[in-house]
Amino acid sequence: MSRLPPQAPRAASIRDPDARRRVAHLSVLWGGLALSGTLTLGVLLLWHLLRRGRLLRDSLPPPRARSLIEPEPADSATHETLPS
Repeated sequence: MSRLPPQAPRAASIRDPDARRRVAHLSVLWGGLALSGTLTLGVLLLWHLLRRGRLLRDSLPPPRARSLIEPEPADSATHETLPS
């Protein structure tokens, strides 16, 4: 004759449909809060980075006109060829 160990109060409450419903409701609530908090922080971070970029770009002076040095044309007679 094997006797089963007495059930813990926690295990008994999981079998109660009303308790299961409350636990499921709280799990969904906490999951929704975590998801909305993460999304809010992500949107705020994106807004902050875009705003900071605009402020930095607005504070920069306009680009200066620069003249580029023209490269000399390559003359095949002036270059030494490497022995093969």
